[in-house]
Amino acid sequence: MSPTSSAPCGPANVGAPMSEPQPAPPELTRDGQAEFVHLPRAAGAVFYRFETNTVARRQADRPWETILPNVKRSSFTREDRVAVEAWRWDLELLSKQKVARVAPLVQLPGRAAQTSSP
Repeated sequence: MSPTSSAPCGPANVGAPMSEPQPAPPELTRDGQAEFVHLPRAAGAVFYRFETNTVARRQADRPWETILPNVKRSSFTREDRVAVEAWRWDLELLSKQKVARVAPLVQLPGRAAQTSSP
């Protein structure tokens, strides 16, 4: 689109329905000791697996790839927010110290899909 285009943009267009279809929400499943998160996307689904202190990732037909070793705990939870469906992924890393003063905790906030408002 050229800078001289007359298409609406900016604040007047905020809240307008998006033309692209919204992705489905994440799916959480368990299989024995493994926990899986499935993130549907237009470019192909992405899967994450937490098992035996390791987080692995797989996209579409590719093999599993370890992306984060030394993970003590993983939890994926939905957060209620206004106008969006949000998810939070908490990861606690294994500590090399026997007694740690601070738990090595990582939070990865994200948003799944935006809902339209009237």
